[in-house]
Amino acid sequence: MSSDSKYVVFDTPDMEDEMYVFPCWVNHADFVRRMPNTWKPVSAGFISIGDIPSLGACAYGKSTTLNLESRRDRDSILAARLLNLGGEL
Repeated sequence: MSSDSKYVVFDTPDMEDEMYVFPCWVNHADFVRRMPNTWKPVSAGFISIGDIPSLGACAYGKSTTLNLESRRDRDSILAARLLNLGGEL
């Protein structure tokens, strides 16, 4: 059984491409409002983690509340690294 979650990638003052993954019932915009004002959201969407973890994670879609697209390939790699599924940038 696959599992889908939402995510947002931020450009932060200290790091590049800081990804946060959260449940689908949380609104993207509400999640961003709880983060530091100096963090700029650069992409958002959904993450699908399949039945076989070695196949990694797939980022897709967009956030309608933030009007941000998923950066499919780059965000999929970020998610795989975050979730210890492998992946290199």
